[in-house]
Amino acid sequence: ATTADLAVFGEPSARASEIATGFTGAAYPHLSSNGDFETDGFADLWSRGGDGRITEFPGRTASAGSAFAAGRPLVLGGTSWSECQAFTSTATGTHTLCGPILSKFLAKGGTALGYPTTDVLVPADGVGRYVNIRGIGATSDNGSIYWHPSSGAWVVWGAIRAKWLSMGAEKSIMGYPVSDEAKNFDGTGYNSTFSSTAGGRGGIYWSPETGAWSVHGAVFDKYASLGGPASFLGYPTTDETNVGDGSVARFNHFRKRSDSADTGSVYWTRTNGAWSVFGSIRKKWIALGGEKSTLGYPTSDEYEVAGGPREDFEKGYIRHNRTTGSTVEHLPADRTAHLRTDLSGDFNGDGRSDLATAYDY
Repeated sequence: ATTADLAVFGEPSARASEIATGFTGAAYPHLSSNGDFETDGFADLWSRGGDGRITEFPGRTASAGSAFAAGRPLVLGGTSWSECQAFTSTATGTHTLCGPILSKFLAKGGTALGYPTTDVLVPADGVGRYVNIRGIGATSDNGSIYWHPSSGAWVVWGAIRAKWLSMGAEKSIMGYPVSDEAKNFDGTGYNSTFSSTAGGRGGIYWSPETGAWSVHGAVFDKYASLGGPASFLGYPTTDETNVGDGSVARFNHFRKRSDSADTGSVYWTRTNGAWSVFGSIRKKWIALGGEKSTLGYPTSDEYEVAGGPREDFEKGYIRHNRTTGSTVEHLPADRTAHLRTDLSGDFNGDGRSDLATAYDY
């Protein structure tokens, strides 16, 4: 049986809880997890066998005593480049796939995925390998499998592939793919993740409403930590962009699929790091001039104070009051007298005059 250590939840009596059965050491000698790499809200398992074959066990809602679906092959990592197989169609001709690229092609369903339109090629960086694929029913190439010695072979597809190629593919800031294209939590959008020496980890996210856009480096890390497309930010609507104020500051804008305009952003500076700005506070900040305003760049995400959210900036903060609906900026030395309303009257019914101050802090 496979068990999970639940002591981290503060209940020592629940030290171990069975989450699956049938994962014997003989069949799956190196059972591991890197978390939710299917990005569907469930942790996934994987195992590499002695022959190099990697099997994935997708997480799911517990059923019949198991929190994981049946295993499925991901890639035969130990396949030699001398192991090859030819594939033929009338539209694409005959092309030969070899090694890890062949293994990935077969693991993704072989010709059910489509047919190769090239043999295995060497990309411009001279390091990896790739092959282009034409999906069933397509009239031009719409997929590729890219391999790198450090990250293995992964499929890039459709609009995400087109965006990646337009950026410069493996020579871009995104680098090589490190995942297959995965469906997002909403069952509609897709994403692929990438990694490069220059840009670190990144992702390209697509939805029918927003199209395909890239996020990388510290902005990607912040976006992913908030929940990616499932977060309050939604999907990116820009590539990462230089602010243009002479600094190295950068940003991405975001929106939910149901929104008609951008409602969120993540801004990064070398001094402050990456922080999100969202909703009413973002709207007020942009109206003031954004990073060019007297407030400067964000230095925190939104956080709750009495009555509503607040966000800190380099030279002050913005506060939204849920009771009044107002969103107001505050500078460090600003006592905001214009936001105080002095009232008088007998408020408690004791026959004496009272004073009260209503203050939108």
